[in-house]
Amino acid sequence: MFVGTYRRKLDDKWRLPLPSDLLAGAGEGDQAVFYFAPAAGFLILFSKEYFDQLAAQVHAKSVMGHRELRKKFFGNTYKKPRDKSGRITIPESLRDRCGLTTGAEVVLVGTGAYVEILPETMAPAEPGPEEMVDIFDTLEALGDS
Repeated sequence: MFVGTYRRKLDDKWRLPLPSDLLAGAGEGDQAVFYFAPAAGFLILFSKEYFDQLAAQVHAKSVMGHRELRKKFFGNTYKKPRDKSGRITIPESLRDRCGLTTGAEVVLVGTGAYVEILPETMAPAEPGPEEMVDIFDTLEALGDS
């Protein structure tokens, strides 16, 4: 499970150092592999396990009826292993789509099942006390349904 919010900088080789907490969330120890997919101006980082679940759902759809879905999902996803230092390299086409540059600061936000990699300009504001109460009220209401 991916949790927490972290700020990191891309180095001059487009490598992104992942916090150890996020690496632990990926499971698989040293064999952790991550899958990138573009979203609306940011990247989504899946663990192999979660990606496999999504891929199975896409494959379960009829072959011809969801051809465009398959092309968009698999054609825009990139498999990247981490290096020995816990860094992953962001593919060129994805960093271009998100307007990332070397030395750019990005914000990694754990969402449970995946990590959003946001340009600094899209970073979420820290929730205030009232927002935290709203979050817990919503969680409580979900438990009642």
